Amino acid sequence: MSIDEQTRDLTRWLGDGGMPLLGHLGVSFEGFDATRVWGHWTPSELCCNPRGAVQAGVYTVVLDAAMSLAILATLPKGEFAVSLDVHTSTIRPALRGDELRVVGRVIKRGRAAVFAEASAINISGEEIAECRGAYVVQRRRPAESD
Repeated sequence: MSIDEQTRDLTRWLGDGGMPLLGHLGVSFEGFDATRVWGHWTPSELCCNPRGAVQAGVYTVVLDAAMSLAILATLPKGEFAVSLDVHTSTIRPALRGDELRVVGRVIKRGRAAVFAEASAINISGEEIAECRGAYVVQRRRPAESD
């Protein structure tokens, strides 16, 4: 089976990733492949402190979602991953209305754990924030849907 045949179809998660909060923050996921997800982020007023700069914790929300979706693409139906540890670094500021690219990618996937990273990049190609996370793989109960 090829990697593409193993990739879970995330089409229904494009846009706000199934989390209305992300839509309100200005995030829209646009595509995915076997180990990555990518999208566009124009930080809304909800993301920002009174000076108009994106608050550090908001990067974690957005980048954790990107990593989670990238991981989901690698897992078979019936499995999902829960974050164990997430570390975010803000490298330079972004402001309300800036045009950012968000990319989440799987670094290593095992049977019980997955490691991922994500970044927010400005239109000049400069990294704004980066995030790394460790996730534990779990299986859904039969009554739960995927």
